[in-house]
Amino acid sequence: MSEIRYVQASDKNVWFSLDAHLSEEEFVKKVRDRQGYVLLEEEKVVGILRYNLFWDNIPFCTLLFLDENYRDIGFGRALMSYWEKDMQSKGYALLLVSTQADETAQHFYRKLGYQDCGCLCIHEGEFAQPIIYGKTYRRCSVKITVLIENTGSEPLKSEHGLSFFIAFHSKQYLLDAGQSGAFMDNAKLLGVDLDHIDMTILSHGHYDHADGFVRYLDTYPDRKIYGQPAIFEPYYSGSKDRMHYIGLNEKLLAVKDRFIMADEMMQIDDHVYLIRDPGSETAGKKLYRKEGDTYIHDDFHHEQSLVFDTEKGLVVFNSCSHTGLISIVENIEKRMHKPVYAYIGGLHMKSVKHGVEGTDFTKEELKAIADFALSHIQYVYTGHCTGNVAMELLKRYMQERLLALYTGCVIEL
Repeated sequence: MSEIRYVQASDKNVWFSLDAHLSEEEFVKKVRDRQGYVLLEEEKVVGILRYNLFWDNIPFCTLLFLDENYRDIGFGRALMSYWEKDMQSKGYALLLVSTQADETAQHFYRKLGYQDCGCLCIHEGEFAQPIIYGKTYRRCSVKITVLIENTGSEPLKSEHGLSFFIAFHSKQYLLDAGQSGAFMDNAKLLGVDLDHIDMTILSHGHYDHADGFVRYLDTYPDRKIYGQPAIFEPYYSGSKDRMHYIGLNEKLLAVKDRFIMADEMMQIDDHVYLIRDPGSETAGKKLYRKEGDTYIHDDFHHEQSLVFDTEKGLVVFNSCSHTGLISIVENIEKRMHKPVYAYIGGLHMKSVKHGVEGTDFTKEELKAIADFALSHIQYVYTGHCTGNVAMELLKRYMQERLLALYTGCVIEL
């Protein structure tokens, strides 16, 4: 049985039995930066692939090598396919490989779809004349994997909560963590590597988005999480005719130093922003913040949107939209001076009365929201707290421009 994985330090001896050109210093970098792969057959390493970044932003395969006893049986193609998919998942749109001018491997790469795109003319006799081949892909500006949501299929775990893995411009972001940490198990099943997350964000101070971070922070002691200053306040819900706590787990409240406090509007990376939602005390009719012994309607100053500025327009993540899709989008468009291309997250429309799901929104209110979305947003991806009833009603108005989120869902924009 064959397996492909990133090269590890323990592979050093077998790697150098197949690679006569890499220095030990460079091998350490390949392990550290995950720029090398090994192919195992019956737990034996029989093939390797490594790459660099040409001009610091174009993946360039610098070596593909197979044990001579394992050639011509599809392993080279398998390694290339694995590398290509890994690069695509990181947002790269162009890949490069090369051969010597007289190498038969050039035919192999052409069969894989690589096209001749140049050569280097070297006049020193001891160096071979290399030919460079390129392969392009439709650029996926933003790739989203839903790590956990209320719905999904086994073996993936689902729960009342949300967690998104987002790949954008070769960077990787984690937004929210559900309530249990099960999103980390799903990430493994989905092939999502959490070891190289560049930035971690909490949308707001409710347990079903935050408490999974207890396990995450234990696993990654060097990580910090972006959130609004008000996320640590005591939040309560009056649903089900009783007041109950829905704020952050006490273990998170005990490690406030692991959080980075975001501003009202804050650029956290190239073309990536956090924008606090406009406050509204009427946003959650049964959602409260406790001050002393008094329960005050939550104004949701602890809730924020994660916004990606893409070539197609703004891609907005707002996990629960407590202050309303319309006010959130209007606020973002006013601040960014650009239209919203996609809106992703829950819409907080679900209600339950006497054990029966419904929505507190009237048909007229839902139609007004749908009309606004149709005129301001190309696609809305929703789930979690939206609810099935509201989802079905919105779908009547928005048709194919409204899509459902579920655990394991992959979205490419």
